Amino acid sequence: PEMGKVWGDWGNALTFIFDGSKTPEVAYQEAAANIRAAIATQTEGMVNIPGSWQKAAGFDCEWKPDCQETALTLVDGKYTGTFMVPAGEYEVKVALDGGWDTNYGVDGVAGGDNYKFTVAADGEVTFTFDPETKLLEIVLP
Repeated sequence: PEMGKVWGDWGNALTFIFDGSKTPEVAYQEAAANIRAAIATQTEGMVNIPGSWQKAAGFDCEWKPDCQETALTLVDGKYTGTFMVPAGEYEVKVALDGGWDTNYGVDGVAGGDNYKFTVAADGEVTFTFDPETKLLEIVLP
């Protein structure tokens, strides 16, 4: 399960190196620190919605399946969360247990395509994940 907490930061480090925004030393030092922190965090049972929206909404994470601030809460058999999201175009997936080993995309497909959504004006976006159907509902402002 810990390996699911590795791939996102590892991939981000490679992206930073290839696009020249960070040196290999800096990119991998940051990735290593993030990976250690993720492994140390209790994420068993977490249902999260990592995506491009996280950082835009003011959270210190982006595409981070272990981000405590964007974890959904179980309410009446479904996991839900409402967040203030600025206007823009975003992508999101559902990730379980704080990693990428178990994730769901469009139509509840395991490892499927990212959900894409557009927020026309700044406002509250509600995400609801049904653990039975594996579907994510996104209610826009």
